Amino acid sequence: MSSLFGTGIEQRKANFNLTHPLAITQQCKVLSICRSGAYYKAQAPSDEELNLMKQLDELQLRYPFYGARRLRDAKLDEHGFIVNRKRMQRLMKLMGMRAVYPGSKKPSKPNKVRRIYACLHAYESLLEAPTGLDKYFRFYNVKRKH
Repeated sequence: MSSLFGTGIEQRKANFNLTHPLAITQQCKVLSICRSGAYYKAQAPSDEELNLMKQLDELQLRYPFYGARRLRDAKLDEHGFIVNRKRMQRLMKLMGMRAVYPGSKKPSKPNKVRRIYACLHAYESLLEAPTGLDKYFRFYNVKRKH
């Protein structure tokens, strides 16, 4: 039974059997799947959906910096095909596509190890360092207003 928990959901669903003598609710409990999920059979994408995904991929290659909204607008302009923004987001997520954005404008986080190393240089001997660092961290983590 422990080997079932380490497997993926599709493999656990494959072990579900309607004709098994164990009750359906008990099977679902043992397999750690919900009852509604046990009955659900995923459908293959339609030809229209595959065609849309192909066109979306071409647009993404041409405009890698476009998000779902701008890709939707480009789709409408080039092909005259109206697509819902949420459908575009779902397909982009399904295909693993993300817009390329510039990096964060925030400065990088300070390196705490470098700060501690700098504090260690302030002491003449390593015997003084623990008490001084203790005072430093107590101030930095407790007394300083965040």
